[in-house]
Amino acid sequence: QKARYKQGLNEVLAPFLFLQAERAEEVAPSDDEVFACFCAFLRRYAPFFDSEDFVPLQCGFVFFRGLLLYHRPDLHNLLTERGVTPDMFCMPWFLTVFANKTPLRLTLQLWDRHLERGEPAFFVFLAAAVLANAEQRVLRAESSNLPEILTSLGLTSREELENLWSAAEGLYNRTPATFVARLRRIVLR
Repeated sequence: QKARYKQGLNEVLAPFLFLQAERAEEVAPSDDEVFACFCAFLRRYAPFFDSEDFVPLQCGFVFFRGLLLYHRPDLHNLLTERGVTPDMFCMPWFLTVFANKTPLRLTLQLWDRHLERGEPAFFVFLAAAVLANAEQRVLRAESSNLPEILTSLGLTSREELENLWSAAEGLYNRTPATFVARLRRIVLR
């Protein structure tokens, strides 16, 4: 398989290598098996690395904004008024499936949930839940501090993961099915 490095790819690979090293005393998977699992995960859950021009990633941002507008118009409008776009803070979340700002063991728990759910589009709902969880901080922030606050957001504990996952499930269940169908068709092809 051909593989070209893109920024953030190392953060997606790290959990796979960690699991391989953790099983060193047992029968650990071979490097080829780890690479095959990594590639399968990328294709299904982190498809933005497949694109040379990141057009699917830009489309993902459009869907994220639409989701915010539908469920959290106050937050959407505040960000729009302050000139803050999703690419300013969501890019690491989308590219690394939240591995960027999440401790490794928590990333593994998050990805286990994600794989069990089997819905690649769910990351957009999780991103909206992460942002909504920080709504009060965002609403009170000075415009000059907003980028720093937004880029610092992530998952920090198992309890937070459970709460945000539940909130994301709620968003998913209250969102028209056509939204998810379009997201799958356009972004996650």
